[in-house]
Amino acid sequence: MTAVVEAGRREAQQAGRAFPECRILALDLCQAADLARLEATLAAEKPALGWVVNAAGFGKFGNWEAVGPDWAGRMIDLNVKALVRVTEMCLPYMAAGSRIVEIASTAAFCPLPGMNVYAASKSFVLFYGRALRRELAAAGRKVGLTVLCPGPVRTDFWAIGNETYTLKQLGRIDAFWMTTAENVVRHTLRAARRNKAVVTYGFWNGWHRRLANCLPWSWLMALSRKLI
Repeated sequence: MTAVVEAGRREAQQAGRAFPECRILALDLCQAADLARLEATLAAEKPALGWVVNAAGFGKFGNWEAVGPDWAGRMIDLNVKALVRVTEMCLPYMAAGSRIVEIASTAAFCPLPGMNVYAASKSFVLFYGRALRRELAAAGRKVGLTVLCPGPVRTDFWAIGNETYTLKQLGRIDAFWMTTAENVVRHTLRAARRNKAVVTYGFWNGWHRRLANCLPWSWLMALSRKLI
């Protein structure tokens, strides 16, 4: 979220636009009480929300036994349940011209053994976002919705994921494939302003998306086992 705010601030300054001040609420979106606190804050203050960026999420690596039911449940709670809840509680405060960015992943494009719950949760985000975008348009709500499907990005995501299982080729992924959060944010903000439905940043990530649409998933799952 900090990267999103800072990139947006810099872009606004370069373009000579005003950038609104941000109020930070420290919340655990896996907790019903914290979600209720966010909903109550919105109801009390009735803000005009120009942007909603659902960037909270995490993944754990390894098969179902390594990850375990507790971490699997938390991934579903944060990546899926909280994302839907936050989106729907914010929508009443979004006027025409506002924008939503839902953060999915290139993991959403096919099943991934070794990241089964994470990939499934991000597939949910992709399909949920695309369907909600169509619903908003059909209802005459001029609120843009873009689903971001980034590939590997240099963040703390990898350290958290590796707590359950270390990726076999993480060093190679880092050197060959990863990008910076700032580059992804900058590209996404531009794409969202153009009201693109789905954004995939990076050459290899674009090919991942194309191959997932035309190759058998069994092939892609076999390839993923070389990395995970």
